[in-house]
Amino acid sequence: MLGVDFLDSNIAYARSVRPRLALQVGDMRTVRLGRTFDVVTCFGNAVSYALTDTDLAATAATFAAHAHPGTLLIVDALNARSYLDGAGFQERIEGRVDTPGFQATSVSALSLDRADRTLKRTRVWHIAGQAEVEDYAEYRLLYPEELSTLLTGAGFAGSACTTTASSGTAT
Repeated sequence: MLGVDFLDSNIAYARSVRPRLALQVGDMRTVRLGRTFDVVTCFGNAVSYALTDTDLAATAATFAAHAHPGTLLIVDALNARSYLDGAGFQERIEGRVDTPGFQATSVSALSLDRADRTLKRTRVWHIAGQAEVEDYAEYRLLYPEELSTLLTGAGFAGSACTTTASSGTAT
């Protein structure tokens, strides 16, 4: 098993909690590991960070470069339908993390560009005894059919390609 993430800080954290995992920093659009895998996964809505058609095609090519016939590809993406076709969009979302070793609350402000199918989130974290921390993310919202077409074009088809898109809210 091999894990790849764009951020050094995410790799450092993963190594601290799972020291036996093989991990490396890489960009999902360009990383080439020189081997194929039985299962390729892309979780945490990471594919939704591919904001342009060019980025999406490059990401699909990366998946294909690491697949062989019979590889199972699992992709978690933000489902455009839940934001654009119904009442799934909320401008403000409150969150909470409450574990034995860490507690925090957050408030996310969301904006939606329906024409570009992009969702922008500014989130402010409140952690007792610390200054507020703000983070920002921009996501591409993908219709399941769009994702399926993209992956089929990269060589994934039939039982080798299972396409689902999350309907959860980006928090």
